[in-house]
This record gives sequence, C-alpha cells and structure tokens, in this order.
Amino acid sequence: MLVRFLDVGGIKTRCLIAGNESAYPILFIHGMTYAADIWMRNVDDLARDYYVVAADMLGHGFTNPGKPLGNPSIPQKVDHVIALADALGFKKFCLSGSSYGALIVVLAYLKMRERVNKLIINGSGTAFSTEEALGPYLERTFNNVFPNLAKSTREMWHQALSKGVYDPKTIPEELLYIVMTYFAQPWLTAAWAQSMHELMQFELVRPYRILHRLGEIDVKTMVVWGREDPGALYQSAVDAVKRMPNAHLETIDKCGHMIMFEQAEQYNKAVRKFVAH
Repeated sequence: MLVRFLDVGGIKTRCLIAGNESAYPILFIHGMTYAADIWMRNVDDLARDYYVVAADMLGHGFTNPGKPLGNPSIPQKVDHVIALADALGFKKFCLSGSSYGALIVVLAYLKMRERVNKLIINGSGTAFSTEEALGPYLERTFNNVFPNLAKSTREMWHQALSKGVYDPKTIPEELLYIVMTYFAQPWLTAAWAQSMHELMQFELVRPYRILHRLGEIDVKTMVVWGREDPGALYQSAVDAVKRMPNAHLETIDKCGHMIMFEQAEQYNKAVRKFVAH
C-alpha cells in the first residue's frame, strides 16, 4: 500500500493505493470524522485481485479544500469524488462508501450511472435512517466529540471509537495516532463542525437525502451492516434493501459501525465475492 497525494481539480487529495492498475478498480470513501485509514485492513488484502484506492474525502483527513466549503458542502464532496474517479482514469468501477461516505457515493453514482457498475453501502444511518432517528444521533455525536477535539489524545479517540464498535479490542492502535495527527491540522475542526451542523439542518440537506430515492439505485448493490451497529440501526438496512431493485444485504454479526476493521476478514471475503460476480 502506497500513500499518494493526487491533484484533483487543484486539491491535493490523499489516497491509499494498492494493486495492479490494470485490474478492476474499487474506490473506498470513508464516513464522517475519520479518513481513508479506516480501510487499512482491507486495501492490501483486496489488492491481490483488484486495483484499490481509499481516499480522504474533501474536507476530511489530509484533503484540505484550502477554503471554507459552501453550505451545504455535500454537492462539493460529491463532485470531488467524481473528479477523483476522473483523475484516476476509472471508466467502470466499484464505488464503496461507509456511513456519511455512503450518502456521498450514492449521490455520486446517481450522477455517473454509466461508470459505476457495482455499489457498496456500508453501515449508513445518514443514508437510510429517518430524520426522526438521525437527528438525535447526530446531536449526541456532536456533543460527545466536539468539546474534546482540542485535546485529541489517544485515549479520547479510543473512547470515541469504542462507542461505535462491538469489541473495542478490534480498534487498530495505529488508527488512533493517525486520527490525532490529522486533527492537529488547524483547519480540520472547523470543517468537521460545518459538516456536522449542516447534516443537522434537515431543511438544508433534505434535497440530498436518498431515503426517498432508493428505487432509483438500480445498479448491483451490496449493503453491508454490522448487526450491533448502535447508530445505523440494522432494521433500517433491512427496510431499505427491500426498496432497492438490485440489492442484497450482507449482515455481519458481533459487529458495530466500523465493519471494515472490526471484522476485516469477513468483510474482505464479502467484498471479493460481490465484486467477482
């Protein structure tokens, strides 16, 4: 696995990259707060068969937009994902998003249907929860995380991640120090707060919700969910898949919100099987 900063429309975009460039591509987009490193247990393994890129979303990790994004920032993040696929030269590829990143990748798919021929949605309350369920969860998350961002210690991030996983022992130790490093950048706390605040303004972001557009997602789709996810409720995934024309649900037991590293072996196996067929 290599770390590269790609020029995407003038924005230096941090990517984790592995595999043969001639192989079928998979592009992974993380969720709110974290960055491409949540896929650290997946990139090299899947790169044995595919060309794998995990990117820091616009305004997250080490992908500094250079200026405040518009409000809402969702359209800019969607366009950045599309521009990243352009920069990578991806013609036909699998697009995979986790949590908030799943909302971004679905919106990106809806703008480039002819290029995304496989879609993976990983544990996403932002995509599948109702406003009534999502609102209190976002408020709790903001109130738990924001006051502590100035500290940004290893212990603080371990505690924050522990609230979303089934077994805290699965949290990669190196991830904690990477998160501390990117939140040491002066611009990131403000960018994070902006993204959280806009999600809590439902009238502002309602045009970008996808719960009412599930019937439009007709590409072959795998929805992966940790049965014990405390924020993205399992029943919301069950209900959503029933409304999607070409989707199936992959349930991972004894797993919370961070499927990709909590149950990395099982997750990689599911992705490999899905992409191969």
